[in-house]
Amino acid sequence: MSYTAIDSSKKYVRMKQDVYEHLAKTFIDKKVKQKPKRKILWILAAFSIICVVMFLASNYFLVEKRIFSKSLYLLHDKTPIVIKYDFTSLGNSKVKALSFNLDNLDLSGYHFLTLSIRTEEKTKIDSTIKVQIENSLLEKDAEYISGINSKWRRFVLPLADFKLVKDWSQIKTLTFMVEDWNVTDKNDKILIDEVRFTE
Repeated sequence: MSYTAIDSSKKYVRMKQDVYEHLAKTFIDKKVKQKPKRKILWILAAFSIICVVMFLASNYFLVEKRIFSKSLYLLHDKTPIVIKYDFTSLGNSKVKALSFNLDNLDLSGYHFLTLSIRTEEKTKIDSTIKVQIENSLLEKDAEYISGINSKWRRFVLPLADFKLVKDWSQIKTLTFMVEDWNVTDKNDKILIDEVRFTE
């Protein structure tokens, strides 16, 4: 009977190499398999974000188009009209007004009055102005715009809120009134721009 001598240290090294090769192959294969999954996840995430952004953008433009698809501008030249008032003296009027003569304008197809307003001085408490619409039948009604300060703000007034005006086919005047009891600074200016009627 013959015996073959086995070098145990070589056998141990060989086993160690086999284990390393097996682990390396398993790890590399796993890494290769995971990469496409990770790539697909990133693509899906990017696609989802793009879809959400496109939806929000289209929704915004559709709303803007729906509300302001038809506009009739009274003032649109970036040169605001100014109502200057001084309520500090006893003899002065307590109401300062500025009117647009609309010459019996037909506004029956419009639903909103939009405008931008600000004060000239910086105020701690916001001011308020009165907006009045009158037709040729002398039907008139007014709404108040509050929250006016030294920063430009756009306001949208539904014409339906002017309930006493029944006939919108012959609108005679649009009037802005600054009243002593509705403003913080008694000597200031109200600037009005971008005045338009919209559908």
